Amino acid sequence: MSSKRAGDRMLRTFARQILAHMNGGVRLTTLSAGDDGVVQLLNHLARANSPKERVRLVRKLRALHERGYLTKQGEKYVTSRLAHQKLNEDKVWSLSIPKPKKWDGKWRMVLFDIPAKKEKQRHIFRLRLKELGLVLYQHSVWVYPYPLEKEVRAISDFYAISDDVLFATAESLNGEQRLKQEFKLN
Repeated sequence: MSSKRAGDRMLRTFARQILAHMNGGVRLTTLSAGDDGVVQLLNHLARANSPKERVRLVRKLRALHERGYLTKQGEKYVTSRLAHQKLNEDKVWSLSIPKPKKWDGKWRMVLFDIPAKKEKQRHIFRLRLKELGLVLYQHSVWVYPYPLEKEVRAISDFYAISDDVLFATAESLNGEQRLKQEFKLN
């Protein structure tokens, strides 16, 4: 993994922690422009007890600011649009499809016809379907034995391709035995 990607992961994790604490009542808007305000906020966020820990957190906050995850508005810092976008992307990439204890005998299909001008979104969408465990049934048709619409819809919404994605449920499919083996349903 490249150091840039590792740095992005660290910053997203830290930004996620900041946003979680904001929802808990600590607000970034209470932060003054000086380092004292930064240290005060970080003390609340991380419950840091040592000076070394506070310095480390201040450096992370500065890195967030330098990378565009926090913006300075007058005398306060606020999370940027980039931070919210990265956090939403993390949510999309952490989605998983729950597996019921017993299969209901139905096949769920995801069908898509994403235009060439959205080639990047199409590629990422296919990667996510594969990572979620879906099996390619036919070109642009993926199959899974469990309900999946909510999770796949969240992904297609994030990448703005929902109009190009369809869902279907089938009682049986050609080649069903191969699929049952693939999903260990026998």
